[in-house]
Amino acid sequence: MSQPVDIPEDLFKRAEAAAAGKGEPVRHFILDAILEAAEDTEDLKAAEEALERIRNGEDEFKDAKKFWSGLALDDTVPEVYTKIRRKA
Repeated sequence: MSQPVDIPEDLFKRAEAAAAGKGEPVRHFILDAILEAAEDTEDLKAAEEALERIRNGEDEFKDAKKFWSGLALDDTVPEVYTKIRRKA
């Protein structure tokens, strides 16, 4: 089911230009942007809820090495974590 959305002309023109630059239809570009914004909002809410549980003592924070070793996958920390740590 589709829902109509009024988009200001200047914003629509920006979306058209950006979509053209990516070689995709403006409709797909706009839908992707809405989806990304919704996912960001959901992720932020989940993070805030997790932080609140930690503050209330309902959950605990584990450093990455303890977390990954607890999964019994292997004894190494994933490469992506190591790269992030180097930047910090």
